[in-house]
Amino acid sequence: MTTIHCNFCGGVIHDPAKIEYRPPRASAQVALTTPEPCTCERPIVYEHAPVEPPEDEPAA
Repeated sequence: MTTIHCNFCGGVIHDPAKIEYRPPRASAQVALTTPEPCTCERPIVYEHAPVEPPEDEPAA
């Protein structure tokens, strides 16, 4: 399984549903990764959000 790190604190994100995706940008400050869990209320990841199907359509 892929490990996702919060770009704000560098911690491991255990609940991907809480991730706040932000568009990538050159001026973004990114924390060094750490094996500690992320403690942010809304972990930040600088990349485009994964595409999700509308709720009324089944996932492929």
